[in-house]
Amino acid sequence: MRFISKGVAPRRFDYGQWMRNYHFIWPLLGLILGREFFTIIPLRLPVQVVRVLDGDTLELRGGERLRLAGVDAPELGQPMRVGGLDAGRFATGCLKFALQGTNWRLEPKGRDIYGRQLGELWNQKQSLSRILVERGCTSVYPFYEDPALWRSLERAKRKRRGLWAHGGFMRPYWWRKQVTKRLNATR
Repeated sequence: MRFISKGVAPRRFDYGQWMRNYHFIWPLLGLILGREFFTIIPLRLPVQVVRVLDGDTLELRGGERLRLAGVDAPELGQPMRVGGLDAGRFATGCLKFALQGTNWRLEPKGRDIYGRQLGELWNQKQSLSRILVERGCTSVYPFYEDPALWRSLERAKRKRRGLWAHGGFMRPYWWRKQVTKRLNATR
């Protein structure tokens, strides 16, 4: 039995203080248990798509612009290698078709340099970004690190789906650099 002197309350366990004192343990636990142990269940919010702006950008209800994470669609006016068809229009039409008749949920990923919301749209099974890459509608952004998305791109190329059936196209990232270089040279 403990004796408590008059006027002094018993000390309660302070969880916050304990966390501050032993903050070095969490990185060690992360190394020991692995990244998957500390992965948080992704937040996926229901959204309504108002319109498609181009092959990888949408406008959501409320005026918010969403840039699909991981994909790099051809720009409007960007030609395909064979036939000179507009690859950007093809990608935009493909995105419109993929969005039909499904309820989508947004997994936010932050903002891009233009202030647009970056994120992935998910149906019940898979990401819209992966669907578009598998169908050959878009390419994968060069610096995006998702092995599954890169495998989907290689599969689409090998099976000559979508844009890859028409002889392919210059990757949008490189095409934009080339156009910018030409514009700067004419100034």
